Amino acid sequence: MRLVGLAERRLPVRWLDEIVHFVVQTRLLFSRFVLLLLAAMFALFSFATVKEQTFKEENAFGFLLLQTIGLAVILHMGLWESEREERTFEFLVMRVPNVHSLIWFKLRVSLIWTVLLLVPFFLGFVWFVSIPFGHALLFLLFCSTHAVFFSLFTCIVASFVHRALPTGIIVVIATSIYAGFSENALLPYKDYYRTFLYPFSEAYSSWSTFDWVWLIVVNRLVEVVEALGFYAWFARRLSKTEKWIG
Repeated sequence: MRLVGLAERRLPVRWLDEIVHFVVQTRLLFSRFVLLLLAAMFALFSFATVKEQTFKEENAFGFLLLQTIGLAVILHMGLWESEREERTFEFLVMRVPNVHSLIWFKLRVSLIWTVLLLVPFFLGFVWFVSIPFGHALLFLLFCSTHAVFFSLFTCIVASFVHRALPTGIIVVIATSIYAGFSENALLPYKDYYRTFLYPFSEAYSSWSTFDWVWLIVVNRLVEVVEALGFYAWFARRLSKTEKWIG
């Protein structure tokens, strides 16, 4: 209470509103169910990391990728469920000027927490596996784009399913199917558009620096464009209030 009183006296009203919104949204985001899932996920990955004795960059990247997807799914599969259950979606629309502001109003807190919860494992792998600084930055870029991509995908599935746990199960199954197809299918130039690309694979050791950089840029731009497509789809879903609430 003293900290709240100090903030009210010292901070501008707009900053205070942002802090209050972040705190309230965080409390809504981390239900007991979500906290238990996060604890189980962290325990599982910690055990797997120790058991597999992850000392290679490629293995560390794989674990970081799985953790990013897990965090994105867990933190977003029930993000909109409270609004549907409490019938508060119309209230949010009245307070927020448009659907795009509404999406940002909700997603910015969950995306911040997605990145923050990933940071301890990211720093741990960088320290123990001795990942070079440049490689670590590129890994962080991949994890950040994956977080946005799978967060929006989870929100789209949630807009159809309306239940947190089934949403998470469907997203995991769909992601597994997509990963199996994109990694094993004989598709032309698939490295330029497949989501689960390891940027330092030995297959690219003979490539020139320009070709390798072009591969990374195109690959990440493709995922950003796909994420924008998910965003547009989700915005159209939310603009039809009766389909979301019903």
